[in-house]
Amino acid sequence: MPASLGCSASGTVLPRSSGKNVFNVSVRFQGTTCALGNGATAQGVAFYDAAQRTLLVLALNSAQTDGFIYYAAK
Repeated sequence: MPASLGCSASGTVLPRSSGKNVFNVSVRFQGTTCALGNGATAQGVAFYDAAQRTLLVLALNSAQTDGFIYYAAK
């Protein structure tokens, strides 16, 4: 992802064995303006709805005290 206002994110998306458009997600944030903190990592799940062409990502930090939700539609 490109840096936006001093925060960028990178990570991995791996398909689950179910084959039902569900993925394991790991995201690491870099930058002083990141809501979860500079260097924070969050892990969770993503779901891609092919019919609606939407992506939903839900992830928490290791302490499970903070997280993020990402929703995209095309």
